[in-house]
Amino acid sequence: MGFHDPLLSVLQTRLPGLLYDWAPGGKIKGDEYWVKNPMRDDKRGTSFSVNIRTGCWKDFAVPGSQGRGNLISLYAGIHRIN
Repeated sequence: MGFHDPLLSVLQTRLPGLLYDWAPGGKIKGDEYWVKNPMRDDKRGTSFSVNIRTGCWKDFAVPGSQGRGNLISLYAGIHRIN
């Protein structure tokens, strides 16, 4: 088990509140938080989602999406952390 595992568990218990802070303006539809992509200049709010049960995210507007990551990679992407 890596150090990310306990951190991911804690982060997931705080969803969707974290998502409202990290990527404001989104809406929950079912198990998904849909919002304009906070990592690029996105004009729509329908191409980026985060699953509020698993924390997995995906950018549907980018072929071969950089997404499908976890909450740690989402935070890093939003804050431009490598």
